Amino acid sequence: MSAKRRPVKQPKLPATPLDARKRHLEEDARKLKEQMSRCEAFIEKAPEIKQQRALREREALIKARSRGASAIPGSRTALPDPRYRPEPPLRARVAAAGPRLRSERAQGKLMFFFLVAILAGVMTWAYYFVLRG
Repeated sequence: MSAKRRPVKQPKLPATPLDARKRHLEEDARKLKEQMSRCEAFIEKAPEIKQQRALREREALIKARSRGASAIPGSRTALPDPRYRPEPPLRARVAAAGPRLRSERAQGKLMFFFLVAILAGVMTWAYYFVLRG
C-alpha cells in the first residue's frame, strides 16, 4: 500500500497590503538590478566607444581636408595641433571689455528711482481706492 499522497493544498490567503508592498519592492529591486547591469556594461564599453568616436571624427576631418584648399575657401590644409588652444570666442572677449561707463551707471540709478516712485504711487492708489473703498 504505497499510495502516493497528494500534497494538501492550503487555502490561498487573501493578499495583504504588506504582501503587495513586498511584491512592489521586489519588482523595483529587479528593475534596479537590470539598470545597474546595463550601466556597468556601458561603463565597460565607454573607453572603446570614445576611441571609436575620436577615430571617426579624425577620419572625417582628414577626408574634409583632403579635398584640397580650393574646395573650402580660407581653410587650412593641415590638421589642428592639439597642443595649442584656439582663440576664445568673440563673446568671451566682449564680456571682458571693461566696466560700465559713468553715464550708464547714472542712467541705471535714475531708472531705479523712477520705478520705485511708480511702485509707491501704485501702492498709495491701491490703499486709498481699493482697500479703503
